[in-house]
Amino acid sequence: MAEDIDDKCVVVAAALAAAVAATHDVRRDRGPSTAVWSTRTCPWDSTIVGRSEAKWTDINSPLGSNAVFDIETRVGVTLFYLTHEGSYQVAGSFFGASKAQAIAHMDQVVAVLNSCYLESTVRLPQTLHEWHVVSIFERVCGVPNVVGAIDGSLFPVRRFADYEGWYCRKGFPAFNMQVVVDSNKRIMSFSIRSGSQNV
Repeated sequence: MAEDIDDKCVVVAAALAAAVAATHDVRRDRGPSTAVWSTRTCPWDSTIVGRSEAKWTDINSPLGSNAVFDIETRVGVTLFYLTHEGSYQVAGSFFGASKAQAIAHMDQVVAVLNSCYLESTVRLPQTLHEWHVVSIFERVCGVPNVVGAIDGSLFPVRRFADYEGWYCRKGFPAFNMQVVVDSNKRIMSFSIRSGSQNV
């Protein structure tokens, strides 16, 4: 019986010590997070945000005055989910949204992009030149119906003063570059971002 009381005293003493240590922990005194996402802090293509805003009410109901997340943030959740290896939970938590909200936001944004921009953006080759490029790719690679090849690479850089966001998935500061080339290996488009962003 005395041993049970001693064990309970030890547990109570340990809990009390943890509570005292927690009250003196200065981390609890931090102010609210000031991390606000926008196209300025996460420089994803603002064209996607603008196009989504322009056609939003054609597909979705207008956002109410009490909507927690604006269209820009909904596009951000979608782009984050589509460009990272994480889950809806990860994409949502990056923007302060729940998993259910992240799923709903992605469905809304993808519906706008598919309904309003898919046909004008993704299409089969139409000109003789485009079909020629397709045939060259098929001869070189053996893959039919390809117009361009895409690849990305990380380029290490020295760590500089404002290094946050420049660390890549491999753990070093870098530029993340993505290039699209045609059948003659000429660059059709490229994108260079900070190492932490998948382009």
